[in-house]
Amino acid sequence: MDPACSSGYEDCLKRWIPLFAWLMVVLCFISIPLKIVALGYLPTDDALRHAAKVVSGKAWSDIIILRPEMTIDLHPGWHAILGVLHRAAGVQLDGLVVFEISMAFLLLCFVPLFWLRRPEAWVLAMLVAVVSYAGFIGRVMLGRPFIIPMSALAALLFLWRDDRTSPLRRYILSVVLMGLAAWIHGSWYLFGIVPAAVLLTGAWKRAFRLALCWLLGAVLGGALAGQPLEFPRQQLMHMLNVMGHATLQRMLVPELQPSDGAFSFLVAVALMLLWLRLVRGRWDASTFRNPAFVLGVLGWVLSLAVIRFWVDWGLIAMMVWMAQEFEGVLAESLPIDAPRRLLVCALACAALYFGTTSDLQARWTKSLSIEYLDAADPRLAEWMPGENGTLYSGEMAVFFRTFFKNPQAPWRYILGFETGLMPEQDLDILRTLQLTYGDPRAYEPWVRRMRFEDRLVIMDPPDRRPRIPELEWFYAVRNTWIGRLPRQADAKR
Repeated sequence: MDPACSSGYEDCLKRWIPLFAWLMVVLCFISIPLKIVALGYLPTDDALRHAAKVVSGKAWSDIIILRPEMTIDLHPGWHAILGVLHRAAGVQLDGLVVFEISMAFLLLCFVPLFWLRRPEAWVLAMLVAVVSYAGFIGRVMLGRPFIIPMSALAALLFLWRDDRTSPLRRYILSVVLMGLAAWIHGSWYLFGIVPAAVLLTGAWKRAFRLALCWLLGAVLGGALAGQPLEFPRQQLMHMLNVMGHATLQRMLVPELQPSDGAFSFLVAVALMLLWLRLVRGRWDASTFRNPAFVLGVLGWVLSLAVIRFWVDWGLIAMMVWMAQEFEGVLAESLPIDAPRRLLVCALACAALYFGTTSDLQARWTKSLSIEYLDAADPRLAEWMPGENGTLYSGEMAVFFRTFFKNPQAPWRYILGFETGLMPEQDLDILRTLQLTYGDPRAYEPWVRRMRFEDRLVIMDPPDRRPRIPELEWFYAVRNTWIGRLPRQADAKR
């Protein structure tokens, strides 16, 4: 007989309660992406082009018409990981996208658990985010490599508050985390917000050391990419190009536009603070000096200019803060081997599972109705760009969908996944299109440049044939028109 059970079955059960809690949380996290993928969910943007890039085997310069000074792959680490799966395991397009979705989500779920004795604390923090901020779960399920910096941020916030970790180990882990994040995703400069938040807590020595780790991490990321200094320099240039050529905020991609203030999540934070006050019977000053809380506030303030400071940084920081506070309250009020703990854990996991996997407003099945421009379709073949042709469009969605279905195609795209990569004159044309809400006259510079092997794709409904008489038009797939030069017009040129 098990000695732990000698005093009764209740003691035997208590021995296994912590393990049951961990298993419950792990199964909950794993089941969420499996369920969502099973519904037929497919992201609509970067996850598609990352998978297609790996399958194509091409450099971006052979896929997109780039500005001359942009010579690097912005996400070399992500493509290296996907490349191993594709070449070594034979994983193809759809499988790579499923991997991107699942791996990114699970990384964000599991990384904080290394610092928590109560995994249900992180489940509760995620549940608050899912319920109070509608865009959270949709963003983390995009399968994009920005999840790596988000996960690294969570790790850093736990790491720099954990005094059990030796300083040397903390520094090494910080440099490695930020270096890997820079290599995989590239936006190394955004990590500067972390030492800034630590500085605002008054811990200026820690902030200085963390800032050094940040800079070393940027160099490490560049070294992994094969260009220790040029890689971070071009990353910064790219960001300035994107932000500096938009005359109006609405011309930027949604993640670079201002936040609406995330009012419902602010209410959740306020309720959390009141709950902590009631539970403890007093205000705890350490709550407000927590770098995670300070970074959450800082990210919210900066998001009023650029929402990404909230969705990728402030929100995750607030979730880390909530998890730390939840764990503290649970440790004080609920023994780790109490049977009631399993009830709390089960309710939290069930709520998180149902709250994330429900097909609310068809969020996971909208992609099932998307139609793609596929050169393998006989009806579309002659209307796709020809050998060494260019696909002109003012919509990024055209690039994502078309490149995903045609990774080996012999043409290039004028607009790819980032406006900051476009040649200067083409970026000016795009901004004019955006400024005039797609006025047909704004397409004239591209139309004058077109050859017969080129195509212009405009996303409009079937009853809105593009008013560009120089081209002949074909309604190809849902809400998508393809225009090309008539053969006689091309011959005159």
